[in-house]
Amino acid sequence: MDHIMRAILVSDRTDEEKKLCIDHILASSLTSEQAQKVAVMCWQMWPEGTEPPSNVHILAHALKHLPNQFIVCARRYLNSSLTAESDYCFQWMQEESRHLEWVPVIKVLFLYLSMRPADKLRRVHDVFHKCPCVPFSTFLVAKDLYMESLKLAAVLMKCGRIPMRGHMGEWLKHYLLVLVQGEQWSVLVKGGTDVILNVSEQLNSRDTVHGSLVVLEIIFLGYQEAPDVFIAFFSHFYDRIEPWLSAAESLPEATLIYLHGMLQGLLFAFPGHPLIQAKLIRLCKALPPVPSSFDVEVYVDALRWKNCKQGEQSPFGLDDTSSTASESTSDFSSTSSGGGAVYDGLIGLRNLGNTCYMNSVLQGLYLTPAFRSLFLSSVSSTKRPLNGTKSTLVSEFKALLRHMNSAGKSSADSIYIHRLRTKLAAEYQTSRQQDASEFLHYLVDELATQSGQVERVARIFNGKITRRITCSRCGVASTTDEDFIDLNVPMPSTPVTVPLTALVQATQLGTEQLTDANAYYCEGCADRVDATKTTAVSQAPQHLIVTLSRFQYNLQRGVREKICTPVQIAQTFHLPVESNAEPVDYDLYAAIIHAGSRADYGHYYIFARRLDETQSQQPRQWFLLNDSRVSMVDEALVNHTLTQSASDTPYLLWYSRKP
Repeated sequence: MDHIMRAILVSDRTDEEKKLCIDHILASSLTSEQAQKVAVMCWQMWPEGTEPPSNVHILAHALKHLPNQFIVCARRYLNSSLTAESDYCFQWMQEESRHLEWVPVIKVLFLYLSMRPADKLRRVHDVFHKCPCVPFSTFLVAKDLYMESLKLAAVLMKCGRIPMRGHMGEWLKHYLLVLVQGEQWSVLVKGGTDVILNVSEQLNSRDTVHGSLVVLEIIFLGYQEAPDVFIAFFSHFYDRIEPWLSAAESLPEATLIYLHGMLQGLLFAFPGHPLIQAKLIRLCKALPPVPSSFDVEVYVDALRWKNCKQGEQSPFGLDDTSSTASESTSDFSSTSSGGGAVYDGLIGLRNLGNTCYMNSVLQGLYLTPAFRSLFLSSVSSTKRPLNGTKSTLVSEFKALLRHMNSAGKSSADSIYIHRLRTKLAAEYQTSRQQDASEFLHYLVDELATQSGQVERVARIFNGKITRRITCSRCGVASTTDEDFIDLNVPMPSTPVTVPLTALVQATQLGTEQLTDANAYYCEGCADRVDATKTTAVSQAPQHLIVTLSRFQYNLQRGVREKICTPVQIAQTFHLPVESNAEPVDYDLYAAIIHAGSRADYGHYYIFARRLDETQSQQPRQWFLLNDSRVSMVDEALVNHTLTQSASDTPYLLWYSRKP
């Protein structure tokens, strides 16, 4: 068969006739041996290291229809010293789109990248810049590259330093996805920071902006398990993107629209960072609109790395204090945990993967001095048990408090939260978002019970509600008392202008007439009768927690929905008490905020101030405690979030009784 092909190639037929004959022969189901002989014959007509023959386009036509010849073409391009030879091979590489043919070529490209010095990689760079990238992350796995983790990391860093011109962003994106899908977390950790910093730097240059956005998009919106990576490198991103919006020569509109979609995705994926959100929103307002078909939820979900299931198993789940395994998961995000401002009496808590609800509750309890002191000064040691002694929830909680109280740095070592988490109920050991209010009730109850401090904990948080039902016929009253750790206020679906105190009075306290279907059965009258039911606080707690019940189950849609209704919340709360002529006054010292428009998605953070400042005559300084980050914020931002925000809504309000 190879002799027939040679005869056709050297004949005086027209090029079109030769192509028809070649197509006919190659369509006749050649054996692998025959195909290989034909390929060898074709390459012999164009010896390596020589100028392309006059019939090179006919030879290439035949070779492109034969399996495993694209890799020969690629090798000749990478190794040839002749411009004409390399140019023709490169043309084939630019036109090739068959995934199977690209597999060995991609392996060779990354192998060259790992072995050759930078000054010998110009042609590899040209491939990345000028050859459209096939989506090789969909058919190639990390082990196919035959490189150990150190070489994979070296390749990752070299890729990040290549200018993001042309198609380079797509090549690096798919290399990252190959690493992610192979759970090569140690490789990402070793090379990830280098990539982000170098690629962010390239946002300064017009011809590398788009490729840089492609890479940062897949990292920031890929790793949604925790916001640490995005938050840590946000300034590197923002400081280089923002000047383009006022530049004399703007970026191409397609790039601006691409950027707008990415910013919308960041706002959706990482709610609950008001200082950053304000900057992102400002950028969005200056950009061309995204297409009407753009669905941010679908977009964000498509980019998320779905194999990051457990916080402690995710690529950036723990810091370097935890274990040998965590050494491979700390460097990438160390910027987010070690370099922040340090404020006396305040410390950040690392997000281990959707543990923001837990962090917010732990901060609220830590910032309640009576509760903190109870567990730090109780008889049992605050230190963790010695080796061989089984730790408990109480011992791990004390260890965390002790560390928070004495760490003297911006954020706590995450090993303390990790150990505490292992002592919680099973639902709190997963990476699923949980309800902060439910977790607060669970944790306080477990700590009080397991420590034997039920009564002392009750003196801190518990109040008492008295419900009295009076029969309208005989006048006999039935009274029941009920302890509460919080006042749960159902939120109206429409905005209300009444103060929170009035809303509590209307929904939880006050008088109700029991008539008709709700008539009361009076044992004295042995009959269902009309009655008056009064509900009042009979004992005010030292610390009052008000839960704004914002989540409801929609039976028709079968989903849990969030009610985003704003409420008029003041920093002083007046609680009417049954036996008091005047209400008991409270000062707000913390507010857990739920950011996001959905019940099953979002982020928790907490505004707080030190109670010693709350009860002094000095100006009250508010802080934002957002996982590992602690920031000083203006009171105006706190008040806006408490009363006007439609997405970042107050959920748990922590009040301290005034002296």
